[in-house]
Amino acid sequence: MPTPTGAVAGERQLQVALGLLALGLTAFTALAFFSPAVQVAVINERLDLIINTVATVGAGAIAALAWARYRVTAEGRSFYQAGAFLTLASVNAGVMTALAMDRGPELGFSLQDPGPLPILSFLLSRFVAAALLLIGGLAAIRRTVLERRLAAVLVVAPAILTLTLLAILRRGDVASPLSAEALDHLQRLPGEPLEPSLVSAGLLGVQIAIGLMFLAAAWLAYRSAMTDRRPADIYLSIGLILAAFSQVHFAANPGSYAALVTTGDLLRVGFYAALLAGVIVQTRADTRTIVDANRELRLLRDAEVGRALGEERGRLAREMHDGLAQDLWYARLKLGRLAQLVPEGEQRELAEDVMNGIDSGIADARQTVMAMRAGSTDAPLLDVLERYAEDFGDRFALDVRFESEGEPPELPALSARVQAEILRIVQEALNNVRKHADATVVRVGASAGEERLQIHVIDNGKGFAPDRDTRGFGLIGMRERAGLIGARLEIESAPSDGTTVILTVPLRDDRR
Repeated sequence: MPTPTGAVAGERQLQVALGLLALGLTAFTALAFFSPAVQVAVINERLDLIINTVATVGAGAIAALAWARYRVTAEGRSFYQAGAFLTLASVNAGVMTALAMDRGPELGFSLQDPGPLPILSFLLSRFVAAALLLIGGLAAIRRTVLERRLAAVLVVAPAILTLTLLAILRRGDVASPLSAEALDHLQRLPGEPLEPSLVSAGLLGVQIAIGLMFLAAAWLAYRSAMTDRRPADIYLSIGLILAAFSQVHFAANPGSYAALVTTGDLLRVGFYAALLAGVIVQTRADTRTIVDANRELRLLRDAEVGRALGEERGRLAREMHDGLAQDLWYARLKLGRLAQLVPEGEQRELAEDVMNGIDSGIADARQTVMAMRAGSTDAPLLDVLERYAEDFGDRFALDVRFESEGEPPELPALSARVQAEILRIVQEALNNVRKHADATVVRVGASAGEERLQIHVIDNGKGFAPDRDTRGFGLIGMRERAGLIGARLEIESAPSDGTTVILTVPLRDDRR
């Protein structure tokens, strides 16, 4: 299947942006570690507290949002993301709690007496988070769905295991991952990166492994963004690249000790900022998706209601034709035979009046049946009006013509209910012409613009004074029907000057 041009352009732009980000971070890293004019760390207890607070709150918020998304969608990636960020938030919260309780020196978080726990806690939490994000990226590519009864227990398991392992390491006699020379350099020159010879091969290998896991997760997030078009995955890939480079900075200058703020900490803040920006953008995209879905549901609902109304009108039209109309016709025949048996005089005139009333009822029933059948079809409204006008003229020997300005316009913005009300108003206007106007010529016209549809019924009958009582003409019912669909009904008439009925219907887009 060919890829749309816009999608290819978007993918190339994202590739360029991510490439520029990687090059920029590489240049920044080289400048930080190889330029003596750049200070890679400072001692600032307040700034360190702010960064740790931002990291803790950011990780907790992202974990909660990922968990909420998993509860709705059962997506595997959301489940693993919730576990990863819950682990980071739990370890950060534990460290901040220990520092707030003045237990930092006891746990080795003080630069005056540095211990192994700060570095181990940072490495272990980042390793677990990177592994879970990598698994989540694979789940996104494979569209894995996880529906587990114990999901709430399993999602907190990595955080609990990490904290438990750190507690065990604290109680054990664990040597520091940093050599004595490295710790001495960190105490004397915290603003300068460690020399490569001071970093052990094992510690460097672990840092590289974690960084590569973050980069692999960033690649999977990028592929998921291209496949599913999820804005959050774009920001996730950016954040994971920042996390990978922060791991490099941490290897050269460990910043897990209290009051020590390094360039790796700044990249860590950028990591959470990118993820939170992704959450905001994804929320907006999800909101638009929900709005579009609701709009489609409203369209489907209106279509289903229109179909049901059409079927019901068709059923009622058949019942009226086969029932009421036939009964009236049967009564008309019987009454005609009965009238022949009645002698001339008042009784014969009364019988003829009754027959005329029945004839009028039969005509009304036929017109009603036709209007209901017209409203139950899928034909365009103006075609239905034209057929109705022609049939009306044929039935009552009137010169009825339908006129439409230009090409027959399409009217997609009118629901089935609105079209049915328009038909009933036109039907009532024509019935008024037949019953009251004594007209010989009737013109039914329609013109449609972008914002309104206008229908008029003009006759050459005797007219009337519109300002007088017109309840007998059915105008009240016509105005009520027009009001129900938000239309405007105008009556122009004068005695001996015919009548013009103008119906103006706004064309609103019901899909909004």
